[in-house]
Amino acid sequence: MNYLAYGLAVIRSEAIYNILNYDAVAEAAMDTRILIYTKDIPAFQQLLGSRYDVVYPAVQATQ
Repeated sequence: MNYLAYGLAVIRSEAIYNILNYDAVAEAAMDTRILIYTKDIPAFQQLLGSRYDVVYPAVQATQ
């Protein structure tokens, strides 16, 4: 699962909402990863906590 959550707070909120809903309906799988492309990693970590299945790939300003 990939999320581009870069920019406005409403975009971050939408991504967090979708991830929490996914968690509510999907069975946890060790081979599943959620990739979140964002410049505000702390906002996601505050709500999602430290999780093995969430990855924050580096995003360059030119991307």
